[in-house]
Amino acid sequence: LLPVLTMSWFLHRSLRFALPVLMLLALVEFALRRIPNNYAYIDDQLLDHGDSVEVLILGNSHAYNGVNPTQLGYRGFNAAHPSQDHRLDHLLLKRYIDHLPHLKAIVLSTSYASIGKQMDQDKESWRLKNYVIYMGQYGQGRAAKDHLELLNGRASDLLRSIHGNWFHGRNNLTVQPWGGVLGKTRDNVDFELDGIKAADRHHARSPLTFATSLKELEAIVRIAKQHRTPVLMFAPPGHSLYRRHLHATQLALSQRIPRGLASPSDRIMYVDLLADPRFDTDDFSDADHLNAAGNRKLTSIIASKLDSILRQ
Repeated sequence: LLPVLTMSWFLHRSLRFALPVLMLLALVEFALRRIPNNYAYIDDQLLDHGDSVEVLILGNSHAYNGVNPTQLGYRGFNAAHPSQDHRLDHLLLKRYIDHLPHLKAIVLSTSYASIGKQMDQDKESWRLKNYVIYMGQYGQGRAAKDHLELLNGRASDLLRSIHGNWFHGRNNLTVQPWGGVLGKTRDNVDFELDGIKAADRHHARSPLTFATSLKELEAIVRIAKQHRTPVLMFAPPGHSLYRRHLHATQLALSQRIPRGLASPSDRIMYVDLLADPRFDTDDFSDADHLNAAGNRKLTSIIASKLDSILRQ
C-alpha cells in the first residue's frame, strides 16, 4: 500500500507543477498564432472572400515576387510564397477551388527551381509549419516542430515577437492586399557569384523529386480540367549568369514536364520565359528574382497570355 500511496503523491505533485507550465506554454502558443502573418492572411482571404477572385496565382518566390495580381486585367490573387513546392500548390488548390466560384484561370510558375525541390527535404523545411498551422495542411507535418510555433525559434525571440505585437502592433504580414509583393529588393548584388549560389541551391539532390513534381503538376491540371479552368504555366526569367550554371538534365526536365502537360484543347498553356530577351540586368534584384521593374514587365506578359487563353 505504501508504494501505491507514494506514487499517487508523486503524480499529484507532478501534476500540480506541470499544469501551470502547460497552461503558460499554451498561452504563449496561442499568442504567437494570433500575430498576423502572410499564410493566415492568404487562407482567410481565399476561404472568406474567394468569390472576388478570378485568377489564382500559385508557385514559389518567382511568382510571389514576379506577378502583380492587380495588373492582370482580371481580379487576381497571389497565393504563391517563397519555397512553395508543387505538392503544396496542389494541396492549396484543392483547399480553395470550391471557394472560388468565379475563377477564370490559374497561373502557376514552373521552373528549374520548382521541379527540383520539395520543401520537407530542403533547408527551407521550417516553412512547412506555416502551411500546417495556418493553411489547414495538418497531414503534411511529420515532426512536432511542424505543428507548434513554440518549437520554431529561441524563446527570447518568440517572446519579443509577442511583446512587439501586443504593445506596438507589429506583425509578420508582408504581402500586398491581393497577395505577393511587387518585386524583390536587394542592393549591391554580385550577379556572377549569386548566379552560382542560386543554381547550386536549386539543383535537385534526388532524381525522385522530378517524378514527385510531375505527379503534383498532373494533379493540378486534373483539378483544373474538372472545373473547366484554364491553366497558364510559366518558367520565370533568369539572369544569364544564373542560366549558365544550370544542369542540362534538370533544365531539360523543367521544360519538358510542363510542356508535356500543355493542351490547347483544354486551354492548358506553357510559356518559357527563362531566357526571354525582353529581360535584362535592370529587371533583376538578384540572379533569379525580379525587382519592381521586372515585376511590371512579367505581369504585362502574363496578362497578355491570360487574355489570349480566356478569349479562346
